[in-house]
Amino acid sequence: MERHGLGYMLEMARQHRLRNPTRLELQMIGVLGALKLAYEREFVVCKTRMMTVDFMLPACNLAIEVHGGMHDQGKPDYRRRLQNDTDKRALLDAQNRRVLTLHHSEFKDLAGVIERVKREVQGDHSTAN
Repeated sequence: MERHGLGYMLEMARQHRLRNPTRLELQMIGVLGALKLAYEREFVVCKTRMMTVDFMLPACNLAIEVHGGMHDQGKPDYRRRLQNDTDKRALLDAQNRRVLTLHHSEFKDLAGVIERVKREVQGDHSTAN
């Protein structure tokens, strides 16, 4: 860290996540591909804190977060993750970006995930988290 600084270390962590998607991220890539939606992975929301969202759909200004089991209540660092999610949502709101959060349990029904994404892309925000 002394040699390259915090920014370098955070970018290397982001690059690692890009090269090593989780099972849920791979499923989301499949969903977005099936819907023929252009997206960016590990989209940087805030460089100073190196906050990223899992997916950004630039054409409709929609961020998608895929929350795996580590985001569940009772897991280590749950409160810190909850605060980070709150901070990230505030930053995205300030940038006029919408956020769709998908919990890992929702991926048991991929058709349901596809429908949620379609509704968000089409502008029906009544089901967004």
